[in-house]
Amino acid sequence: MPAAIAGNAWVCMNTSATYSISPVNGATTYTWSAPAGASVTSGQGTTSIAVAYGTSSGNISVAALNSCGTSVAQTLTVTV
Repeated sequence: MPAAIAGNAWVCMNTSATYSISPVNGATTYTWSAPAGASVTSGQGTTSIAVAYGTSSGNISVAALNSCGTSVAQTLTVTV
């Protein structure tokens, strides 16, 4: 499971924010998800992403993957 997600838990409407995690031993890629109304604009598959927000709050989540499977996701609640 990835460690805690580093990044702002409070963001302004219609702005961008960056989130990151420490590398997970054995992971070959990472799957990030953003709240409804927000989108991952860069970094999908890596340990650091940029997210463009609209007006909705929600969760940023990340799971580590390798040939053996997918980890439990780490989540950060973000308020817009």
